[in-house]
Amino acid sequence: LLQTRPITTLEDASGFEAEHFGEAVAPDALRIWDNSNIIESFAGVTSPLTFTTARALYTDVYREYARSLKVAPAQLDQMEAWLPVMLGQFNGHVYYNLLHWYRMVGIAPGYPLNRRVLEVALGVGEPLDSTTARQLKPFTYAGPVLKAFHRSRSTLTYARRFRGIDALVQDFDAAFEEFVERHGLSDVSTLDGPQAYRKFRQIHAEVARIWGPMMVLDAVLLTSVGVLAAMTKVFLPHAPEWFGFAIVNPGSGAVSLEPARALTDIAAFARSSPELWAFIDSADPATAYPQLVEYAEDGDRSWQELRRKVDDYIDRFGYRCLDELKLEAPDLRQDPSGIFHMLRMAAPEDTARPNDSAQAYLDAHLHGLRRTIYDALRAKIQRAATHREHLRFARTQGFGILKSLVAVMARDLQRRELIDDAAEVYLLTRDELFGLYDGSTGRAEARAAVTRRRTLQRYYHELKAPPRFTTIGSSYTATELTAAGWSRAGAAAEAPAGTVLTGTPSCPGAVTGRAVVVQRPEDFSSGILVAYRTDPGWVAALPFASALLIERASPLTHVAIIARELGVPTVVQIGGLTDAVRTGMTIHVDGGTGTVTLLEEQPDA
Repeated sequence: LLQTRPITTLEDASGFEAEHFGEAVAPDALRIWDNSNIIESFAGVTSPLTFTTARALYTDVYREYARSLKVAPAQLDQMEAWLPVMLGQFNGHVYYNLLHWYRMVGIAPGYPLNRRVLEVALGVGEPLDSTTARQLKPFTYAGPVLKAFHRSRSTLTYARRFRGIDALVQDFDAAFEEFVERHGLSDVSTLDGPQAYRKFRQIHAEVARIWGPMMVLDAVLLTSVGVLAAMTKVFLPHAPEWFGFAIVNPGSGAVSLEPARALTDIAAFARSSPELWAFIDSADPATAYPQLVEYAEDGDRSWQELRRKVDDYIDRFGYRCLDELKLEAPDLRQDPSGIFHMLRMAAPEDTARPNDSAQAYLDAHLHGLRRTIYDALRAKIQRAATHREHLRFARTQGFGILKSLVAVMARDLQRRELIDDAAEVYLLTRDELFGLYDGSTGRAEARAAVTRRRTLQRYYHELKAPPRFTTIGSSYTATELTAAGWSRAGAAAEAPAGTVLTGTPSCPGAVTGRAVVVQRPEDFSSGILVAYRTDPGWVAALPFASALLIERASPLTHVAIIARELGVPTVVQIGGLTDAVRTGMTIHVDGGTGTVTLLEEQPDA
């Protein structure tokens, strides 16, 4: 018998029904799910433990943010209807529940402006229509007088936070430094499973209190960038699109550049010795660290110094890795091999390409009092952007601490035969993991969940997740998700020569060269770097890229920010990029206009 009707739905042959974490809504309720920006943190199939932990943290942090703006208790209670479901997960992929993010933006003053800037910051391809946007309220009030009172109080609080954002960050730094000192846990070998569980829960609660007030920084950036964009239209009406993003780059003082600088220092030291660099360049990264330890014990002082530098890097930045916010992704402390991948990519100091295009344009076109006003607001934004990068850095460190504790619990559960393998802990939800310690989850229940999800994870990896889709109601059947854009992954036909792709210009510059499409930064060595998405771990590849193209990203994505600082021509948010472009194609990139032109198709093998 031959199959003559095309397969049109995502029927799962595993025998298990696919698991989705959406939102319980009325049968006619519309929801918009978008992976813009969130894909930088949680790309591809993400474990249930990571998703449910992140979802709970988002809930708690943004609740504290609302409290910090003096939102009244009655309105805080109303927020509980949507606050816990700001993220969704379908077929293992994480999405923003987008309508609720517009509601969150509405807590701070300036919603019409902030909403439009939010869409740019997230890299949302489709702006929300004005009618729907006006109807989205974070909460309601019993009457106009009460509304005016409480909104005025929140606005005044926001104004004080806006004015004193530098002091607020200083307070955060002090609190976070004390937090890390208590919970840094560079060595968790002395903890048992129950101790790690209690500390995980304690940290979970503390993080929200420390981080919540700092979410005002995002609101400050939305407001400030929106005002500066309006000012740019008036003062510099002919400014190119990339200028608006480049002019607010945080600059070389961003803390997120420190790991790259430290890698450059280690690589420079290794390059000074042919023997050391031969080791870095040829050793298998999976076994390189044990070999380095052995050579340092038996070798001369140069080997000892190289090990000291590597160990120092791991002590300072060991929580950094690809997919660094995924609990299932081992960091450098758990798997040091990543540092040897990155060292091979660490560029010499003289390859830096400082980007002063925005400053040059500003100097040429704006002067006098207007320039003074413009520079004052720009300086405020750059400080806020620098602070935001600093907070991202701290967030990664916080997740690194949680990773260490999960690893302890995983070993403990395996030893007690509640799971067969330590890696199975990531197939549990946060509440199921907690339940194994508080008694609310039984051994049989946990094992059944692991078995089901292990099979489903293989199925999820076979799917192509749409960047954005809508749902009506909350049944989420395979037929409905297929109609919404989900499909089986398959090879797409490459685009012919002459095709022009358009995205958002992020850093100016024109480059013609060979496209290299990669899923991991360590697979890249030279050419035009083409990726579906990136995360902070991709920064090490940027010095070797003649240009950077990212399908799912905004100009305010971490890697796009660093690329501008390095002067790498960059275009982001390019629909269909990785379907149209193949490694080996000759393409022309114009980072100023946001265009990518395919000049020659992939050469025959």
